[in-house]
Amino acid sequence: EITALAGASEEEHNSARALGVKTHVVPMARYPHLLRDISCLFKLWMVFRRERFDVIQVSTPKASLLGIIAARLAGSRGIMYLVRGRAYECKPSMLRWIYSRLDSLCCTLADMVVPVSASLRDQLVREGICHPGKLRLVAAGSSQGVDATAYSPSLARLKAADEIRTSLQLSVHSQLVLFVGWVRREKGVIELVEAIRTL
Repeated sequence: EITALAGASEEEHNSARALGVKTHVVPMARYPHLLRDISCLFKLWMVFRRERFDVIQVSTPKASLLGIIAARLAGSRGIMYLVRGRAYECKPSMLRWIYSRLDSLCCTLADMVVPVSASLRDQLVREGICHPGKLRLVAAGSSQGVDATAYSPSLARLKAADEIRTSLQLSVHSQLVLFVGWVRREKGVIELVEAIRTL
């Protein structure tokens, strides 16, 4: 049985339930908020104490920190920390140090740490954030993989692309760059804009 805990919308929970996943709504603030974070920690602890999961997998910085602490307080074992990246890399030095120590705490409290790439694994070890013995890289990395067939240029896709370009009054020879993500400095948006200007 798979159970998902998240502060996501009811629609997202319903989508997960349609796939046979049991879900619990646990409201969580994205940014530090003492009272909300304590409330979230308590709710997570209650679920972990009640459900007694065999494996707990956490991901994203805030959910990982609160989830791992709650799991340990509940006496849970089999805690896997999936590290997708380090959102604090572009923060000022003091904030970066604080966030790296919190990341290190997550690694220390987890039973297993799974980075999504070899370069991230090496960085975690090099900066002393995680003990190498806890790190497990799945195949060559990637948390979800990419279905290459979804992006192969079939005739139907090329025709649809031409129609979109025409509707936007773009030449078929125009170079297009797509950014999918949270538009924030730490996601490299400024560097992307600078790179586009040099193309």
